[in-house]
Amino acid sequence: MFHVGIDISKFKHDCFIATNAGETIRSFEFKNDHDGFQTLKKELESLGEQNQIKIGFESTGHYGINLKSFEYRLPVAAFDMSIASFLIFYHK
Repeated sequence: MFHVGIDISKFKHDCFIATNAGETIRSFEFKNDHDGFQTLKKELESLGEQNQIKIGFESTGHYGINLKSFEYRLPVAAFDMSIASFLIFYHK
């Protein structure tokens, strides 16, 4: 299982990927646009089995709307980490 954390901001997003054991796979940034989202998609595809990836992010403003829309079309589990949804994500 791979865990992906994304810190959302206006022009770019910071991404961190780790295994269940806490081993860092990679960290990188990508732009908050279509090309940046394609970069994220390629990074996720390089991990192998898409059903073994969980993505968590917290978007406190509107900067993550396009990213959310993009991620929900991918064959991975993506969660907006509000306080309520965090508990659901944590127990899966």
